[in-house]
Amino acid sequence: NTDVLQNAGYTVWKTSLVAQDEKYNASKTAQKILNILDNTTNPCVISLHHQKSSNAALTLILRDFKANNVKTYKITAANTPI
Repeated sequence: NTDVLQNAGYTVWKTSLVAQDEKYNASKTAQKILNILDNTTNPCVISLHHQKSSNAALTLILRDFKANNVKTYKITAANTPI
């Protein structure tokens, strides 16, 4: 139960959006993610695969975030779950 872990002081990261980037090119992946994010106000953790198109999609997503003043945060050792 994530509540129990959080009450014990752990940070729990749950993937809230699976990009399915293995199925689409970078442009379609980025647009799919941005469309989903447009409909939420909750913080999201996005799961991407390790491939060239995923990296290109992330570049497009971050470019859009910057243009629209969307804040991003990196997950570090200080806030990564054990």
